[in-house]
Amino acid sequence: MKFLQANGLPHPYVMLFLAPLFWATSNVTGKLGKAWLSPYAFTFWRWLLATALLSLLFRRQIRADWPQLKARAGWLFVVGGSGFALFNVVLYGAFARGASVVNVSMITALIPLGVLWLVSRGEPLALRENGIALGDSLALVNVVIYAGYSLALRRAPPVHWASLLWAMCAAATLVSVPFYAAELWTRGFHLPP
Repeated sequence: MKFLQANGLPHPYVMLFLAPLFWATSNVTGKLGKAWLSPYAFTFWRWLLATALLSLLFRRQIRADWPQLKARAGWLFVVGGSGFALFNVVLYGAFARGASVVNVSMITALIPLGVLWLVSRGEPLALRENGIALGDSLALVNVVIYAGYSLALRRAPPVHWASLLWAMCAAATLVSVPFYAAELWTRGFHLPP
């Protein structure tokens, strides 16, 4: 088995291993990062660094796909902004409000199967009395965001995967700027120690 396919992507069996690894790493990083960065700062810096890295690695491909990306800028802004930036703001917000990595990982992994069972702690009828923890409810919001993002991908522009990823990361960076700027404004532009 070759690691990479002719299109430059890892073999599907490798992707079956990498995808959950990346999701888990993202969740654990988000939980640990809440001590140093707010959800808004975390989202902004994550997507800014990803955009910069992809710009360096795939600049020729991005340039070649630029006409198609430019023509679909509105779609890319909405889908990348919601599926990447808004998803991460809500995800890191869930961790900031006490959600556990296990609950968030299971809620997002079980989209939508089993979510009711998990957030009710095995007693769905108890939700009427106890409600849902704030962090878990934010993870449920992410289920809706991710479902919308996944459905929207069917209408993605016909470009190289790296160009599409770059455009989504750039959109996420732009969408996260107002959140982060508002946070900095309310703190008087003082960065955390």
